[in-house]
Formats: sequence, structure tokens, C-alpha cells
Amino acid sequence: MVVVGVVVVVVVIVVVVVVVVVVVVVVVVVVVYNNNNCNVIIIVIVVAVAVAAAAAAVVVVVVVVVLVVVVVVVVAVVIVVVVVVVVVAVVVVVVVVVVVVVAVVLLLILQLF
Repeated sequence: MVVVGVVVVVVVIVVVVVVVVVVVVVVVVVVVYNNNNCNVIIIVIVVAVAVAAAAAAVVVVVVVVVLVVVVVVVVAVVIVVVVVVVVVAVVVVVVVVVVVVVAVVLLLILQLF
């Protein structure tokens, strides 16, 4: 599960980096080819910043979700292990008590005869 979480985070970060690089390239191309039109340059820069911010937000959300899922899975595994250990301990205690009781009863029966 941890490996899956790491893979998901890495893939999301790579996708975001690619998106940001593409946006930067588009901004550079638009700025180079529209050096007379300031409105287009401003709009493209605003869109680029918005896309970069959205990409960063996606990374943060994915990282938080993956961390929460990993923590929940780890906690669930710990709970299962604790429950199994407790059940095994109870079974061992019950078996020991039964064996002792049976041995005592057998000794008492043997002493009677």
C-alpha cells in the first residue's frame, strides 16, 4: 500500500511538472510572438499562474489523500495484529486452564481408586 501511495504521488508530481513546463513554454512562445499586444501577454500569464496554482493544489490534495489512506491502512493492520495477538493469548490461556483442570480431575480420580 505504501508503494502504491509513493507511485501515485510520484506520477502526480511528474504530471504537474509536465503541465507547468508546457504552460511556461506556451507563455514564452506567446510573449515572443506577441511583443506588441500586452493584453494577450497578461491574459496568458494569468492563465499560466492559475494552471500552476491548480497543479500545485492537485499535488497537495493527492499527497494528503495518499498519506491519510496509508495511515488508515497502517492503523488497520496494527489493530488486526493486536486483535490476533489477544485472541491467541486468550486461546492459549483457555487451553492451559483446561489442561490443568483435566490433570487435576484425573489426579483426583486416580487417588480415589
